Amino acid sequence: NIPGGSKGVGTEGVNGDTSAVPTRELLASKDTPAGVRSALRKGHQILKCRVRATSALIGQTAAAVGFREKYMAAIIAVQRGGEDQRVAHQGRLAAVLFKAGDILVLHCLDT
Repeated sequence: NIPGGSKGVGTEGVNGDTSAVPTRELLASKDTPAGVRSALRKGHQILKCRVRATSALIGQTAAAVGFREKYMAAIIAVQRGGEDQRVAHQGRLAAVLFKAGDILVLHCLDT
């Protein structure tokens, strides 16, 4: 859970820094997928998390760690050095090996 009581991924869960992404920013962006827009309109929460250098995620994929089930969040983007890893991995975020400093954009799931 997010510190403060919101459902989703907390900083202690991903060993990273989290921050809510302003809804209007995501809705206004031409790069925001239709599914994310729909989730936002339904009141779901989108978070950005930075993978810390000490994270257990480093060197692993989301699938290998059972990310969705473990953290109750779906990864909708991974950014590394300003580059969208979805493009670098032919749309397959499940194939991305996490590195320190990666920015994960998460859709927090209801429990």
